[in-house]
Amino acid sequence: MNFIRGITGAKERTLTRQQRRAGSLSAGMFMQRRRPPYGRLLTTRLSDPQNCHRYWGTSPDGHLSLWVLIGPCAWDTARAWIDTRLLVVAPPNEDLSQYDWQMLAGHPPVLVWPCGKVSQEQLDCLAAGLIRDGVERLLVMLPDRPLRYLSAQEAA
Repeated sequence: MNFIRGITGAKERTLTRQQRRAGSLSAGMFMQRRRPPYGRLLTTRLSDPQNCHRYWGTSPDGHLSLWVLIGPCAWDTARAWIDTRLLVVAPPNEDLSQYDWQMLAGHPPVLVWPCGKVSQEQLDCLAAGLIRDGVERLLVMLPDRPLRYLSAQEAA
């Protein structure tokens, strides 16, 4: 399953087969996974499309910008952004594959915002979990240029 491709002007990132398997198997196929922090609030907000236009990044045609905050300052950023953006938090120092990210599927691209220093391993683990749960495209908003991950279906 090849699910990473680069775009012009963006960094390219390819996950190894072992990294992809770890993202899909470490959460367990039969284990109930929990929503990430703010996942329930995001699901509630997405269920009311009449009010989604008030959140930052929503285009006039109704396309929504969904954010995943990751890194040591993710909680502080979430508290500052929660009233104006549609977001969830990827908690620092936790196994990100244990979360159910399905509420983000169907809203490409999902924007990943690093809040502080975030390792490539953390980004790869998050990307594997998001793609496993149906996210087709995600953009990691790095300071120098974006890093784009695509699902195998999107890349084809």
